[in-house]
Amino acid sequence: MHIARRHFMRAGAGAAVAVPAVFGATQARAAAPTAPQAPTVPQAVTDDTVATPLQVAQQIATSVVTKVMPDVFADNAVYLPKFALPGAPQCIVGKDAILQYFAAASSSPASSALQIQELDPVYYPGSDPEVVTMEFTIKGVNTTTGKPFDFNASIGVLRVQNGRIVEWHDYSNSIGGATAAGMLPQLIGALQTIAAQ
Repeated sequence: MHIARRHFMRAGAGAAVAVPAVFGATQARAAAPTAPQAPTVPQAVTDDTVATPLQVAQQIATSVVTKVMPDVFADNAVYLPKFALPGAPQCIVGKDAILQYFAAASSSPASSALQIQELDPVYYPGSDPEVVTMEFTIKGVNTTTGKPFDFNASIGVLRVQNGRIVEWHDYSNSIGGATAAGMLPQLIGALQTIAAQ
């Protein structure tokens, strides 16, 4: 199995710093740089270049830190938040709807409370060349309480065709996110309301 690992950190005034990727499950994890360096992000894909599934997944990883979703979706893409709470969207269809969903999520109180300082993504290319699985661990500080957080945030399975996501199964850690954002009581309250119905 070919595993790609890239370690992103946020340094100083919002600059993203990345340590070079480590390939192979048996290699040691790359250490963080001792001093902030110029931002290193996955290379942009030009109109005449088709992004690989791994490159698309790396763009998604960058968006976790920047909180701006890149335009990497096919017009008829499907986003499936598999652990969405009842009453929340279970399936979002179409590029515009997906980008609107992520824009709203990025401006939510929970997202605003999370200052992501470090992202540790791991990529697992599938036996199907259109599929890549990505796993994200994030670290940072709650901007309201000042408490640090560190949790496994999400596992996503992407199907990419012609450099565009056509399907994304997202398994987000709602409990970890709510805990980090200081909103676990609100999540518990929402679950109790759902259970009482």
